[in-house]
Amino acid sequence: VGDLSCAGIVHQNVFYFEGRQQRRIYEDVELHSLILTLILSLLMTPKHGLLDSRYCDQYPIMRFQRNIPFLLSVHLNHGANKAVLPWVFQQVENIGWIGGLRLLKLLCESAMHRWMYTNMRIIGGGQFGTVFQSMVQLSDQSNLQVAIKQIPKQTNIKDRCVFFDVFSEIVCMDSVRFEDHVCHIYDYGVDESGYWIVLKWYNSTLKKWRDSLAGSMNDNLPVLLAVFKQILKAIRILHKKDIVHYDLKCDNIMIELNKPHGATGASEDAPHSTEHEEPKSSSHDELVPRIALVDFGESRRFG
Repeated sequence: VGDLSCAGIVHQNVFYFEGRQQRRIYEDVELHSLILTLILSLLMTPKHGLLDSRYCDQYPIMRFQRNIPFLLSVHLNHGANKAVLPWVFQQVENIGWIGGLRLLKLLCESAMHRWMYTNMRIIGGGQFGTVFQSMVQLSDQSNLQVAIKQIPKQTNIKDRCVFFDVFSEIVCMDSVRFEDHVCHIYDYGVDESGYWIVLKWYNSTLKKWRDSLAGSMNDNLPVLLAVFKQILKAIRILHKKDIVHYDLKCDNIMIELNKPHGATGASEDAPHSTEHEEPKSSSHDELVPRIALVDFGESRRFG
């Protein structure tokens, strides 16, 4: 079986390199990179940097479309095209186009620095991916705890376009990267096995926290209403950015138990507060955890 598999790979490479010799575009690395940059540009909408539905779809086969992200991924990650990658990155950077950088980070395996993440252990998983707890060593030699969501890559061109879902998730999270009450994304990329989304680590979920509360609902009503108010603020932020979450539930709302809502130094709420709001009591704030919406896998940004 192994010999047959190797023979198949050799045959594919021979076919590929024979095709390269017949296409003059590969003789000029600058021309090659310009064509790739043009294709990347056509994949995106100019206003919000979303995937253009004319060229990308979650189910391209059903729409009688080519799976262009899959083809681009195979092309960019082929060893014979390694020399063109710096040119493409430079051209996209010169354009100053955030959508193009997102595309390249999710298409080029060489752009993912997975060596940064150590001591990874599985803490959860589901139909679409696995979640790890990991550590990152910072420049000051301190360690940062992070959560890493890994999503397997599409292996067959006829399957559902996983890239479409991951890109949509990244766009939503990147659009609210510095907003309050939304999960903070640190990094993202792709390697040979799948996509990586590196997120801020949170202590627990709203469901677990709610189940651990002592007393009746009436006893905890002020705290629960304060948490609910944070959720409404988060939804308002998403809607201002034309984002719909589509999967709101207590398991997808994380909390920071060691950082109470309204604690000293938590200035993120300032832009969302009004002069008519009543001051909060410090004793009440100590009981209210800060929340953050997570899991944007089903989310979409419109525009």
